Amino acid sequence: MRLSSLAALIGLLLANVIPIVGVFAFGWQALDLLLLYWLEAAVVGVFTVVRVLLAMGDPTDTGLGALFGFDRYTGPGAGTSNARFGAVALFCFQYGPLWVIHGAALFLLPGFAFEPLGWEPLAVLPTLLPAVGAMALSHGLSFGLGFLAGGAWERTAPVAQVFAVFPRLLVLHYAVLIGGFGAVTLGSPLFALVVLVVLKTVADVLVEYADPLLRAA
Repeated sequence: MRLSSLAALIGLLLANVIPIVGVFAFGWQALDLLLLYWLEAAVVGVFTVVRVLLAMGDPTDTGLGALFGFDRYTGPGAGTSNARFGAVALFCFQYGPLWVIHGAALFLLPGFAFEPLGWEPLAVLPTLLPAVGAMALSHGLSFGLGFLAGGAWERTAPVAQVFAVFPRLLVLHYAVLIGGFGAVTLGSPLFALVVLVVLKTVADVLVEYADPLLRAA
């Protein structure tokens, strides 16, 4: 692993250390973490749009280009404006509604609980914003060193970046379901919170470095 990839990995791990600090230093509960992860997903979405706009690789290398009509942009100049903006539209159309649904599930969860949870998302939100900012900086470090400095933007295709982010969204989906259920039934025990953070961290690293282009960066 090159220095740029190692630095990017450190940035990603730092982003995932923040929830642990919140649990031990500020007494965050499971629903607090899930709200933080939902906000982090918005940050990831913004960086994904930037990745798509900067990607210059050949869409046919992904095996997905033909399905979405990006295969006509081949060769060194494959990352044309049409390919990139088309991929951004595809991403927003798929990622945006899923992100909104997850947020709606979080904000409506207290109303569906059999017992009052005593959790007000809007009241908790301001306390999480500094953590969101710190996570954005960490993701920016990973983006700058792994994607830009590592040269992955020259080798990965716009459509590849669209689909690379969805495993992370799948992790968020199950985190909302399992974490929300655990918060209602178990009362957010410390060990469960730590397990949730560790599993999410492992999933993030696996998703980020499953792409051989990024591993080679």
